[in-house]
Amino acid sequence: MRIIHDIALAEEDEDRITELLMEAFKDYKYPRRSYFKQRPHFRCLYEKSNYIIGYSGLDYRVMNIDGKVKRVLGIIDLAVDIKYRNQGIAGAMLEEIESFSKSRNVDLILLFADNPGIYEKFGFVTCNAECTLFMIDEHKTYGMKTDKYPEIMIKSLDGSDGKIAKVDMLGYLY
Repeated sequence: MRIIHDIALAEEDEDRITELLMEAFKDYKYPRRSYFKQRPHFRCLYEKSNYIIGYSGLDYRVMNIDGKVKRVLGIIDLAVDIKYRNQGIAGAMLEEIESFSKSRNVDLILLFADNPGIYEKFGFVTCNAECTLFMIDEHKTYGMKTDKYPEIMIKSLDGSDGKIAKVDMLGYLY
């Protein structure tokens, strides 16, 4: 497993990530590219015999969380090849992402989950927080939005209780 800067992503890896995301999110209108809304800062790649079978984008930024500035690493589009699911790959990736975060002064890890079960097993809690964010779609900005997001989950790394009510994402929704 490796975590690399997006700018260092090889073209063949980008193509494989695109294939993997198209397969993993086939029930959504996922665009045919290696990211959904915006290119992430980092890519977490789980490989078997130099072939990517697990992937997640990672976005690093500060956010205003309940009036406090927090350093946040966002997990975007965690996906595992269908042939390798239920083998602990997603869990191994979450553990690697947490280890990566702890060694880089990240206050919390944030994600949005349709199915929170796997994330709860690794200490993430659902917040149902009110979020303010930039609305972007297909490389266009449409303004700002504030709304409740029941699928927001966090894992606190800074010793806080993990309960949050308001998040100003200072950027787009993952």
